[in-house]
Amino acid sequence: MKTGALPLVLAIDDDPDQLDLTQVAAQRAGGIRLIGAESGSEAMIQLDARREMRLPPPDLVLTDLKMPGMNGLQLMQALRERPEMK
Repeated sequence: MKTGALPLVLAIDDDPDQLDLTQVAAQRAGGIRLIGAESGSEAMIQLDARREMRLPPPDLVLTDLKMPGMNGLQLMQALRERPEMK
């Protein structure tokens, strides 16, 4: 994280209501930037786009464990394999 920059959180949940609640909590907490994704594959696409734009990766990843397709554990394994996410 750059000095002075607000921490960036990537929240992944297949339930849009849960993502909305996470966004509300981040706004209430203040000092947090949040980006959301509704699936593991969407999260990976967002991370690819950030890398292509030479933007830093998120400081924290919050993920639902039970999601269709790529579940939370599979997502975390895929993230661990990315050099920028170590």
